[in-house]
Amino acid sequence: MRRDESFNNSGAATLAPSVNARESKAVERLEQLAIPGPDRQHQRFFLVFIATFLFGLICIGFFNYLINATGAYQPKILPPIVWRYARAEKLNLLASAQPKPKLFVFGSSKTMLVSPKTLERLLGLPALNLCVNLARPEDHYVFLRAAVEKMGIVPRMILLGIDIEAFEDRPVDEWLLQTPELKEYLLFDEGRFLTHDKLTQLLSWWQTRLSVISLAHWLGFKKDNNPQHFDNQGLLHYDRWELEKRSGRYPLRQRIQASVADYQAMFKNYKKVSNQRTAYFSALAQYCKRHGIQLIAFIPPMHDQVVESLRSFGYEQRKQEVTNYLQTTAKTWGSTFIDLDQVGRFDGKPDDFYDGAHIDAANSDRLVLYLYHNGYLTTGPQKRDAF
Repeated sequence: MRRDESFNNSGAATLAPSVNARESKAVERLEQLAIPGPDRQHQRFFLVFIATFLFGLICIGFFNYLINATGAYQPKILPPIVWRYARAEKLNLLASAQPKPKLFVFGSSKTMLVSPKTLERLLGLPALNLCVNLARPEDHYVFLRAAVEKMGIVPRMILLGIDIEAFEDRPVDEWLLQTPELKEYLLFDEGRFLTHDKLTQLLSWWQTRLSVISLAHWLGFKKDNNPQHFDNQGLLHYDRWELEKRSGRYPLRQRIQASVADYQAMFKNYKKVSNQRTAYFSALAQYCKRHGIQLIAFIPPMHDQVVESLRSFGYEQRKQEVTNYLQTTAKTWGSTFIDLDQVGRFDGKPDDFYDGAHIDAANSDRLVLYLYHNGYLTTGPQKRDAF
């Protein structure tokens, strides 16, 4: 007989009291497991919450990937939002261009209507307009390095419209920082604390907001007052505005007045030229020199009414600082600089604007023809005394 058994009066073996106690505890434990207590309920809720949260992130990332509002990913179900987020689309155009361009047009929205076809006709070089909105010197520098070092495309010539306000001392544009293929070539640590790769961007509120806006446009819930698109050479087309200009219904005076207010506010706060921005432009000029690329830079025109309205807002002082710097840089690195800040300098027309800062296609062609006929834009020996 085992030590933990005893006999009752009838001689049957019974469990010792210690065994009964252990069985009772086991049963009690099983009952506790069967009916969750507060701690297990909290644990289960936490696990369900984490699983739901992760599933939600996967859905958001997949949604943003499919919509691809910035054009940075593979799917092309919907067109990207062009105006603000042109950098990714221009990179895609550059990567897919055939033949590979030998002439890049760099600049901001002010030079988005410089026609690659006009340049090709004059110079015989395949051209691509790579202008992006709110462009600063760092944009042109990183775009060129991405083209040369990532894509193996070395242009023969760059025509660069460089705005006076592009040298303002302000943070790097967030749309550049949200383009990893360009951000990696920044010289300073501007993007160190922002998103590090495309996967992180897919889960960001910024990307999700753009996806919702893009989907709303596609479904017709959100109307665009000025629909626009880039063609396969990067030239911007203002779909509605072009029709209004052709029909004679375009409200140019009203839009010029809106530009006056915008640029007065901008130059009121434009107190100095940024040393970091001049460093980027110098790096661009040096990079061009090292790779045998002709760099022709010019200040794009604004409407005379806008320029006159800025006289008391420090425009002349900022322009003098910028032009002095650009002249010195051009002499140092063998590039060319031309001041074309008003249409009278190249026989442009005051009515051929979209607003106070953006010339239309007719004035853009006049500007290019001026550069060509005056020896600044040529595949032969360049005219460099442009000051």
